[in-house]
Amino acid sequence: MISFSQGVTLLITAGTVTLNQEKIVAFYNELQDSTQQLASAGDLRQISQMLDYHFMTKGRYPADSSFHSWMETTFKENALKSLTKDSWGNELIYRTESKQKQFILISPGKDGLEGTDDDLKITGP
Repeated sequence: MISFSQGVTLLITAGTVTLNQEKIVAFYNELQDSTQQLASAGDLRQISQMLDYHFMTKGRYPADSSFHSWMETTFKENALKSLTKDSWGNELIYRTESKQKQFILISPGKDGLEGTDDDLKITGP
């Protein structure tokens, strides 16, 4: 059985949560966005390290057209998400330049559009 003071505490807590629901939802959404951004940034870093290793051993980066197959052979399959997608489910953008001596790897971010403020981008070397 709940005592009177416990009941009052529960009512106050429920009231506080109800009154602050918008703030709680906004905080949760911000936390989720930050987590997805950190996860995508970490993925980009790991991929760029393996791209640099490929460059050191082969003298060039993988061709744009073979990026997907390179990812499949370089990294283990992940049942939780596609290897070539960022944390928001958008395809990573990979391009080489200067006869495969430089690369650009982009996560288009939350909005899924390249060239906007939420993009994450790594270039190499």
